[in-house]
Amino acid sequence: MSVLDTTVLLAKAEATYGAWANPVGTADAMLVFNHEVTPMESEEVRRQVERGFPGVNPSLYTAIRQRHSFSTELAGSGTGNVPAFWATLLRGCLVAAPQVLTGPARVAYPLDSSQGGSLSIAAFKGANARHRSRGARGTATFVFEERSYPRIDWEFTGVIEGSSPMDAGTPGTVTLPTVPVPQEVSLLNTVIQLGGFTLGVRRLSISLGNKVEYFSTTGTRAVVFGKDETGDRRAVTGEAVFELPDPAARNFFADILPRTELSFSLVHGLTAGNIVEISSARAVLGRATYSVEQNRLFMNAPIDFVPSAAGNELTIVTR
Repeated sequence: MSVLDTTVLLAKAEATYGAWANPVGTADAMLVFNHEVTPMESEEVRRQVERGFPGVNPSLYTAIRQRHSFSTELAGSGTGNVPAFWATLLRGCLVAAPQVLTGPARVAYPLDSSQGGSLSIAAFKGANARHRSRGARGTATFVFEERSYPRIDWEFTGVIEGSSPMDAGTPGTVTLPTVPVPQEVSLLNTVIQLGGFTLGVRRLSISLGNKVEYFSTTGTRAVVFGKDETGDRRAVTGEAVFELPDPAARNFFADILPRTELSFSLVHGLTAGNIVEISSARAVLGRATYSVEQNRLFMNAPIDFVPSAAGNELTIVTR
């Protein structure tokens, strides 16, 4: 019997890194789409012995881990002071536990400045092809495209739970989260400002840019957040495609050359409980290029969100 390409994905935050949290279908189901699972990634160690006859040298796999990539719709919970269901996934993306705030009722998802939390993930293909990862960490990209629903793209790497990358198992009874229908990104319900100037955006993506690495010694195997020349543990960046403003009204090249820090604000949604806000006081435009759409010039601009203190490069709120 063949396996259908249908997905049930369960995710639960771990109390202790790498300790299997046993997500269950009745409480931990995620509402996802475009799920792709890589059952095993690894290094391959090949023997170099001379055996006196032709043929492939034997090898073995080591540092085996699992990867999950998928998307979720970007919407609130339906209630201003209740975290969105995707808050659980952010716990594996160097984001701290959500904070419920008042006046107005809203939820903040603060960036974490430690090694962050981790997830136990169980993904089922078809009826019972089960893939389990513990100690899973990853990154997230918020995508706003005009005339489309907003979404979050996720990618996680985890240590394989159990003795096999895939085994037989069922999720049991599955209760999907009840969420509002996401709202179209449009002139009517999305306002994006940069340096106080309202942009006509065609597409905007904001990536947490987490530097996910697989760490392995004789003492432990884990997924950690690493470091390179672009940043420590993460480098929050964006890519924006927006109408080139009349330079008499706003010339962004005057900010690009000196690498000026600009205020950034995105407010999406009109209905309480289904409003998403992303803001920053430290958005730095990079080298912009032009593209042409419908006989109009567009700017294609990378954005760096540069922190001045721990976790202040970006604020994410639902209300």
